[in-house]
Amino acid sequence: MAPSMGRVPREVLAAGLGAVCVDGLFNPLAVVMARSQLEPGASPAQIARRSLGAAGLLRGLVLPGLLPMCLKGLCSSGCRVGLYPAIRDRMPGDGLLARACAGATSGVIGVTVFSPFEMVRVRMVSGSPYPSTAAAFVAVAREAGSPAGLWRGVGPHAACSSLFSGVQLASYDSAKRLLRRSRGAEEGPALHMAASFLSGLCAQVASHPAATVKTVLMDRRAASGRGAGAVGTLLELLSQGGVGRLYPGLLPALAFKAPAAMVYMPVVEQFRARVFCVGYL
Repeated sequence: MAPSMGRVPREVLAAGLGAVCVDGLFNPLAVVMARSQLEPGASPAQIARRSLGAAGLLRGLVLPGLLPMCLKGLCSSGCRVGLYPAIRDRMPGDGLLARACAGATSGVIGVTVFSPFEMVRVRMVSGSPYPSTAAAFVAVAREAGSPAGLWRGVGPHAACSSLFSGVQLASYDSAKRLLRRSRGAEEGPALHMAASFLSGLCAQVASHPAATVKTVLMDRRAASGRGAGAVGTLLELLSQGGVGRLYPGLLPALAFKAPAAMVYMPVVEQFRARVFCVGYL
């Protein structure tokens, strides 16, 4: 693509299109992860078998929340990863902390603006009988009394994205530099996949508690009771099972995020270098 478009918009598009490809491919694991967070007593294998038995592979695991998942990837992940280089290059210093702050900042921006996509995805994955994605948006807004209801849970969602993005992008960026310097690795799929796999594991473990709070809060239908807000939901989960209650669904999350991250960043790198002509990250 000729560089007639500004550099930052091209970086955002490269990251967003990469997310659409990878998130769509791994959506069944994301469905199991979300349902595991909502049903901590059931194992991921039980949830997968139940979903397959009730609706088959396509309607049970592949299609639930697929469209909002892809829209979230295009917009939110596009901003999260696409804005990272511009923010990183404006940070004072070039150390690990500066990269983590840049990743956290870009993550908060993407999630805060586009949180409704995740809200609708969680509702559709949890089994709510919405006839379409558009109907889900309308129903959630009507239920809350205003469109602002689509941003319910944006606090823990932003915290989750900030942690995930800060750890993932900083560790990916740093791992690439370290491998190039110490091992003489060259830019290419092998380097990108190795750095991506490591960064995905680190990021998911760091951000999973916030992701659990976000999923439980977004699935609630009424803002009442002890768990109405992020802090109340956190305290409620801790009272139910301690810190371990914040980590249900970690195995499917790792099964989703680590391979997805291993594929995602190399795909983004190819979009960046070969389609949008902005070079490697």
